[in-house]
Amino acid sequence: MSVGPRDGATAETGTAGDAGARVDSAVDTDAPETNGTLTIDIEAAAHHLGDGAGAEGLMFQKIFTVDADCVRATIELDTNGANLESPPRVSLNAMLIGTFAPFFPPVDEAAPEWQTNATGTHDYNAPVHVTLDASAAVVRGDNTFLLENGTPGDDYEFSAVVLVCEI
Repeated sequence: MSVGPRDGATAETGTAGDAGARVDSAVDTDAPETNGTLTIDIEAAAHHLGDGAGAEGLMFQKIFTVDADCVRATIELDTNGANLESPPRVSLNAMLIGTFAPFFPPVDEAAPEWQTNATGTHDYNAPVHVTLDASAAVVRGDNTFLLENGTPGDDYEFSAVVLVCEI
């Protein structure tokens, strides 16, 4: 199960507080006027969270810097294999901004992507792109991204974590 960056994601990586950044000129014409979009690569590499073999633990945390005031902001990432009933939780600066649950398609037990576990819960073993509103949580300066398992037994991958900041 491999999760790669989505189209347009950069491969810049760095240590905490040294996330890569780029400025794009795309602007939503129906939204209030902005001066462009700043995309900050929080973590490009693929990671495996959970309690199974090869997992890196039950949470991932990274500090990154935003050098602008965001009018609106989203956290985006790619994932594969997460649990529907107890989905991973995403926080920014200790504020829960959402879970993966709204991004899964409806459960179809006949579809090979859906795994029914012994407990009756479901894992979705196919790529999913997650976009969460981070506008209320992002600050200019240092920010802390946190991804936590919804249940210890959930093993999944994630990658290509970015903050998209409309400036």
